[in-house]
Amino acid sequence: MTIEGQLAAWLPSEDPNQSGNVLHDASGNDHHGTINGATWDVGEDVGLIYDGNDFTDFGPSVDLGVLSWTISIRFKASSLLSTSTAGGRLIHNRGTGSGGTTAGAQICVRRLGSSVAVANCIIDDASKSTSPFSNIIVGDIGQWVDILWVYDRSQSVTQLFAGSAKLNSRSVQSNMGSLTTLRPWLIGTSGFNSQWLHATVGDIRIFNEALTPNEVAKRTGQIRPARLINGGLVR
Repeated sequence: MTIEGQLAAWLPSEDPNQSGNVLHDASGNDHHGTINGATWDVGEDVGLIYDGNDFTDFGPSVDLGVLSWTISIRFKASSLLSTSTAGGRLIHNRGTGSGGTTAGAQICVRRLGSSVAVANCIIDDASKSTSPFSNIIVGDIGQWVDILWVYDRSQSVTQLFAGSAKLNSRSVQSNMGSLTTLRPWLIGTSGFNSQWLHATVGDIRIFNEALTPNEVAKRTGQIRPARLINGGLVR
């Protein structure tokens, strides 16, 4: 199904096979990914399990360039998730700088006691980077969490949501350049040995504009639930 503004839709819940080593792109843009080690969980909530040495590689598929964008992610962190400040890489296409560019974006998550937190969100144009969010609790370990990371380039603002709740909004550098990179989009990690992910990752969508949770829900037909933290609902 074609959805307005959707650049990629990596949806285990709607994958035609729900097995094998390919995660299909449901956006119609053919940004399919190769699964390396992650295993399918086809229970009530379908996802791919990343257990500390797995990743899915989509190649340099989605070009954020000079766009505003929204990244929507559903995941369930394991108790083995890293407690380090660097965290585990949930999704990224950002390099290390050695032998090439660092341009791109990344979201890392970490375990804080019984909670899961966004360890960092980085936007990098290869000459400068901004990391507006760190150690923001988004849910509980072992529970499904829906997060939305929004970058509005025209307003130089980035926002982080969990479920329907806006957790933070920060101004970022107004002169950010292009985020175009030849590095691949990766779930889990690859080449970052201290930042492997321990989590089950469900649906991921990338849009080419800044959207609210309600706007994403309207376009996809999927309601974003309130976030669950320490057994309680927080909207």
